[in-house]
Amino acid sequence: MIAHFLKLPQRPEASKKVILACHEKDVYKVKDVKPFWDDIAYVSNSQMFWQGVPGTVIPNVITPLIKSKVNSKNIAGIIGSIDRNKNTHVSIQRALDDGFDTVNLYGMVTDQEYYKESVDAYVMEGKAIIKGYETSTQKIYDSVTDVYHSSLSETFNLIKAECLSTGTEYHGVESAETAAEYLSPEKVLTKWKKLLQI
Repeated sequence: MIAHFLKLPQRPEASKKVILACHEKDVYKVKDVKPFWDDIAYVSNSQMFWQGVPGTVIPNVITPLIKSKVNSKNIAGIIGSIDRNKNTHVSIQRALDDGFDTVNLYGMVTDQEYYKESVDAYVMEGKAIIKGYETSTQKIYDSVTDVYHSSLSETFNLIKAECLSTGTEYHGVESAETAAEYLSPEKVLTKWKKLLQI
């Protein structure tokens, strides 16, 4: 059994092996949860060290992407949920300060209060454009030349990996760095097989 975001009262007896797949920091503090698992799968060493509970590090799978910019004009984008941790308003302002007229926001608003306090004014003034959730990651990266990322905390930083593979200019901040390992899907699968003993 692989559990994510669950807090079970005890280890399920019917399961041959129980893995807690943890992709978070603050929102799921492992050391505060009564262990119901046999092992934990983290996405980076920095996340495991932050959590303070030993486990196995298995990086996220990165969607295969190609370099295929179709726009000659420089276009800034912000990718991910619009919330306090992602610090969307800081990314918008950084892009505007760097000379971009508008910034495309790809993602859902997951914190309405934060949005009203910190992002809505940029949208109302036409400085930020909400593009919403896009199912095609390639389409997002084809539509932007620069990505701004100002998260207060990350566990893997998928955005940076995607920018590297698509040739998109990445504008990150120190708090979003994770020193995560980027592996091929085959190597990630091998790590999961070893952890699950299959």
